[in-house]
Amino acid sequence: MISKRVLALSLGVFALVLTVSGAKQRKNDGIYPETVAVVDMKENLGGLYTVTGRTMTGNEFSFYSDSSDWMRRDIVSLILDNNGTPEVEDDQILGAKYSGYGDPANW
Repeated sequence: MISKRVLALSLGVFALVLTVSGAKQRKNDGIYPETVAVVDMKENLGGLYTVTGRTMTGNEFSFYSDSSDWMRRDIVSLILDNNGTPEVEDDQILGAKYSGYGDPANW
């Protein structure tokens, strides 16, 4: 009876130690996802477009696209780099992908 309890306790402790110390968490290096709704699109010289999206907290991010298909209320998934600072204003867009269409007022 005692040996089963000791075995169960040992396995529980081993699992806890393995979870805490053995499983390395991936360092995020300041990379994070964000979702924006397109609020503006302007055509630039050379066939590029500046697409501006706004998060539900009001932060705006702009990126260049060679497509004229963007519309207001398009939903865009962004991958951002915080540049090692807590300020959002200097964050850099690493990638942007169309994610659908919707009404940001319903977020």
